[in-house]
Amino acid sequence: MTTQTGNFNRRIIVLSWDGTQLLIEVKNVAPGGLEAKVRAKDMSAAQNYTQATGGRLLYAHFWSGMGMWTLVDPSAFGLDGSQRRLSFVAAFKANEMQSLLGDGMLASEPPLTFSVTMDREKEKLAGDDWRALTIGGVELLSAGRVITDPDEQKLAWFLLWHGGWAETTDTHVDDQGRVERIDFIYQPETDEDGERQIAEQEFAFFGPLSKMYTLRFLQSITTDEGDIRALREEPEPALLAQLVPEGYWAKEDHVLRIWRFRQIPTTEDSGSPHAEN
Repeated sequence: MTTQTGNFNRRIIVLSWDGTQLLIEVKNVAPGGLEAKVRAKDMSAAQNYTQATGGRLLYAHFWSGMGMWTLVDPSAFGLDGSQRRLSFVAAFKANEMQSLLGDGMLASEPPLTFSVTMDREKEKLAGDDWRALTIGGVELLSAGRVITDPDEQKLAWFLLWHGGWAETTDTHVDDQGRVERIDFIYQPETDEDGERQIAEQEFAFFGPLSKMYTLRFLQSITTDEGDIRALREEPEPALLAQLVPEGYWAKEDHVLRIWRFRQIPTTEDSGSPHAEN
C-alpha cells in the first residue's frame, strides 16, 4: 500500500514472519546532502498514528549522492528545536534495510571480465584508421576463470552492469596487427592499501543489493548521456530475491565465488555495526 503525505511517500509493509505492520515514510536526500530533516511535530503525529494502529514507524531515506538507502527507527534522529535531524553516519549505523527487508551486501573476487574474441580471418580495413571486425565468441570470467554455469553467468552479468565496479578495456593484437581479443575488465577503484586488503581477504564489495537495484532502475530510465527517457519502469517481481538462487552456496565448485553480508544495526552496547556472511 502506498500513500502520499506532504513531502513523504508513505508505504505500509507487513512482515511475513510475525505480521508486524511497518509504516515507512520515504524521503529523498538531495545530492551532496549528508543530513535529513523532519519536523518534530510531523514525526510525533506519525508516531501517534502508528501507536494507535499497532504498527511501527520507520524512515527510509535515499541518499541520492551516494545511491544508498537507509531504513531507521525515529530514535536514530537527534532533536534540534522544532526539527529532528539525521546524519548519514547515524543512519548507516542504525540501518535496518538488511535485517528487516532482506537487503544485503554482495562481494566477489575481482576482476570480472567480459571477453570478446574476434575472428581474425574476417578482419577488414574499412577506411582510414577503421577496421571491420567479426566476433568469433564471448566469455565471462571471474578472477581469470571462465564461467560456464547459466546461473553464475546470469549473476555475473547483473554484477557487471550494476555492481558499480570501474570498467577498463584491454585490446590484444597478434603479430600482424589483427585484433585477437578485447577484454572489458571490471574491478573496484582503490589504492595500494585497498588492493592489499582485497588480496588478503580474496573478495571486494559491490555494495548493498538495494543500491544495485536502484542503479539498474536509473539506467533503465535514462540515456547514456544522462537524459530522462522514461518516468518509471515496472519492476520484475522478486528480482533481487532470485538474483542469487536458493542453495547457491550449497555447491562447492563455483567459478563465480560470492559472499553475502548482512548488517545488524548498531546498539548502544556494541558501539559498532555488525556484519555476517
